[in-house]
Amino acid sequence: MLPPFMRTMVKSTLTDREIQVLGLIAQGMSSVRIAQRLEISFETVKVHRRNMLRKAEAQNTFDLIRMAIKRRWI
Repeated sequence: MLPPFMRTMVKSTLTDREIQVLGLIAQGMSSVRIAQRLEISFETVKVHRRNMLRKAEAQNTFDLIRMAIKRRWI
């Protein structure tokens, strides 16, 4: 888990599209629905999810969403 002062830095490394995908995940949308909504491939959504988890050093999607809400990224 990242120390608090570094969590703000993580947001600045997320792309606009990753933040958009993150918001849709937080709304409960599946990767398939996100892909349809954003008119991108399912594989691209998977890449965005994987990159966000890596950048945030989150263990899973729940941790990522919790961090994003707490830090007001979304």
